[in-house]
Amino acid sequence: MKLAIFSFLLLFSSPAFSWGYGGAEGKNRLGQIIHFSESSDGVSFDIWVENPKLKPENYLFFKMEAECPSLIKWLDITSPQSNERPIIQCRADGKSPLAGATYTKVRSKKIMNTCGDPATIFKCTKGCRNKSVPLLIIESPWEC
Repeated sequence: MKLAIFSFLLLFSSPAFSWGYGGAEGKNRLGQIIHFSESSDGVSFDIWVENPKLKPENYLFFKMEAECPSLIKWLDITSPQSNERPIIQCRADGKSPLAGATYTKVRSKKIMNTCGDPATIFKCTKGCRNKSVPLLIIESPWEC
């Protein structure tokens, strides 16, 4: 009986408490793909740079907290700022290709996400002349 109750709770309560971030990506004018993703620890977030000229083991990885600390405020769903219009401000002295860039999160009417819905995008609003900065970063849904 205990096993049946445990199985029931596990099956039906887990989705109610789970949360995940599907990530986001954008291509810069150097041909690199910049990804935002949840770290393997499940607590922090990474920026990783996919360079088609390099093998995957040579891709660059950066901690989001160090490069773009403002992004963490809205990714934390317990934070009061998570309901505000998110702005990503990356440090000017950062080491990632996003250094000095500022993005605003908007809903696109023309770009669709992987589920076929209007995409949520980060649109570059400052520091966009740098060729390493993607002009748009498209957010991926956790699930459709």
